[in-house]
Amino acid sequence: MGLFDFFKKKKSFDDLPAGISLSDDLLPYWPEFKKTALEFISIEAKPNNSLGVTQSKFAGLPYLPEGFPYPKDKDGKYMFPLAQINFSEVPSLDGYPTKGILQFYISSNDIYGLNLDDLKRQDSFRVLYFETVDEQKAQKELPFLDDVVFENVPISEQMELNFSKRVDYAGVSDVRFRKNFGTSFYTWTERFGKKEDAIFDEVSETFNSWGNKIGGYADFTQEDPRYYDDEHEDWILLLQIASQDENIMWGDFGICNFFIHPDDLVKRDFSKVMYHWDCT
Repeated sequence: MGLFDFFKKKKSFDDLPAGISLSDDLLPYWPEFKKTALEFISIEAKPNNSLGVTQSKFAGLPYLPEGFPYPKDKDGKYMFPLAQINFSEVPSLDGYPTKGILQFYISSNDIYGLNLDDLKRQDSFRVLYFETVDEQKAQKELPFLDDVVFENVPISEQMELNFSKRVDYAGVSDVRFRKNFGTSFYTWTERFGKKEDAIFDEVSETFNSWGNKIGGYADFTQEDPRYYDDEHEDWILLLQIASQDENIMWGDFGICNFFIHPDDLVKRDFSKVMYHWDCT
């Protein structure tokens, strides 16, 4: 190999994004990881009890037009207002709304409204979308909620949301790792022999998909529910909410995901969203 060839080869790995460094063993695989890049919206959540009715938030008073009924579950109980995303506050992301308010409600029970028999049945969770938002015609108060005690909920107080666009790679827990690399992450690391465990840990840490986000790769404490389900393999991440500190806690430090088919997202049809959460 000539001197020019050496520098040419080295240059092909000089495009690592800021904050990403790879071991000598993993560095030659960077071109493969680079091809898996997906833009997503990172969400920073922090407590704030002074938010307007139309602002993005976790928990807190949701935006509902005058006369619109507050969501109830199959038992007739008011649902917990888990999240509200006002897309006018969110950087644009291909395929996702650029306006309107998207809301997520869940039942206040010991499994937070999860239905393992049918992850899409919206009788213990609900997803609402209001494309047109008129704050002047919003219900400013929901007095009936003053008497409701949400005993089993994953978010302890209202939180303001700040958004930034970032890039995801690989998605080691996401079903799409198999599509991107032709095999599962667990099988992919076997090529490193005695270094398999070290590479497993390095990739898991470097290309971590944990956190609150819209789009990108999903993370799990156990397993992607789409992995053995051909019908939902192509569904993408609509919203992810991860445990953090004492404010957000899914069971024993778990994580929540909402998935949607890309065609339904384009149509702004949120009636068939898949809701899932797991913990260690």
